[in-house]
Amino acid sequence: MPDPPADVVEVIPAQPGAEFVWVGGHYRWDGAAYVWVGGHWGQAPAGYREWVAGRWARREGRWEWMEGHWR
Repeated sequence: MPDPPADVVEVIPAQPGAEFVWVGGHYRWDGAAYVWVGGHWGQAPAGYREWVAGRWARREGRWEWMEGHWR
């Protein structure tokens, strides 16, 4: 699997409400190529308030996607 491309610069639409947090887009590997998954506004589940963005990490010589999560 080749290195992931640089993220797309997204135009973030207006926040729909104070309780929404921007969850940025990212590339995913579909087995043959990287495909962009656009960002979206999300609401934190009960008991959570911060979105921790996902990231690509190199492990054992290959790229692995570390999912984003709420905390």
